[in-house]
Amino acid sequence: MSRYSRTLLTGIILTSLIGAAAADHLFQGSLLLQSDSSFENLEEASVHIQKLLTQNNIAFHSTEEAHMLDQLLPQEEIHKFTLLQEHDRIGSISFVRTEDAFDLFLALKQTLSLSFSPDVRNLKDEQKTSNKGQSLLLQFYDPALNSESMILGASVDFLYEFHSVEEHTETMQDLIKNLLGIQD
Repeated sequence: MSRYSRTLLTGIILTSLIGAAAADHLFQGSLLLQSDSSFENLEEASVHIQKLLTQNNIAFHSTEEAHMLDQLLPQEEIHKFTLLQEHDRIGSISFVRTEDAFDLFLALKQTLSLSFSPDVRNLKDEQKTSNKGQSLLLQFYDPALNSESMILGASVDFLYEFHSVEEHTETMQDLIKNLLGIQD
């Protein structure tokens, strides 16, 4: 089986599993936190993120790069940016506003745990306190799923997906902390 066929098959299986897990969580009605976002809409949040990127000397441009959020929420408006520092790609970010951010995060985490290859590395599952409330993070590198490290995050009513080039992991970690308001 070719690499393209394996990637396509993995994508189809992940989409199916994510959809089933998300539906399961949503039908159970297990919202963890009530919405408490300081942003009125996704566009306002996008402007805030763009300002934060600029303050951290990170250039960005809209992208059509594939992210899991595209498969998880195909009907939602998902903002996606490629991130650059000194003309080098350091990663990407996608985010969506949804009242079900925590449920979708948990469904995605559950699905991924069943999909990880034996080569998965740097797996971290964390719950952090932020100035916005609770934040959930799942970080991993699995060459069978993506050529870059991935970090999934949920904070109040936003769901995030970050891709990080290995050489820029520390920069991306700092950006995620700033974005989610995580206090160490």
